[in-house]
Amino acid sequence: MIEIEGIEIPALDGSALGFVNEIEKVGFEILKKRKEFFCVPEEIKIFGKNNKSYIVLKPSSNFEVLYHFEPKRNLPKIIDVTHYHYIHSPQNFKKFIAPCRTFCFKEDIEKIKTMGLGKGGNLENTLIIDKDSTLNLPRNSHEPIGHKILDLLGDLYVLGKFLNAKIEAKNTYHILNINLVKLLKQKYLN
Repeated sequence: MIEIEGIEIPALDGSALGFVNEIEKVGFEILKKRKEFFCVPEEIKIFGKNNKSYIVLKPSSNFEVLYHFEPKRNLPKIIDVTHYHYIHSPQNFKKFIAPCRTFCFKEDIEKIKTMGLGKGGNLENTLIIDKDSTLNLPRNSHEPIGHKILDLLGDLYVLGKFLNAKIEAKNTYHILNINLVKLLKQKYLN
């Protein structure tokens, strides 16, 4: 059981790894209640701004994400993974997705601050991307795309059921992810 006080979950190191480690320390209990799954019955598509972002769900007996990331400019070689295929399992999540921190481009930092965002951002909890490199060491070559998948997984969890679907996504963001959740709840989970 996890209890949260305040309006926001702590950023910790900008990734989910701290949460995974703490949950593992506390341990697990096998519940008698069966897991509730939502199996996508048909192909579902949702598009974002100017159709440059999208999420497509297809029926599947498991959960996987094929993610395409086209940032506003080229990424440095050290983190230039722009396509990633994630097949869900607790082990894969811990190894490949949970360590991926939030990120931003160096030239956007002032704009982010002006908007009143990123107040707790620093070099320990945010991967800062500059022109040809990063200001801090990335944890892996897919850290930006891994964090985009982490955001998508977290937002989909609001469904309240485990999702069985093959997802193809491109340049998603929280509002698009939540719009998908709303669509699924309205159309299939009333």
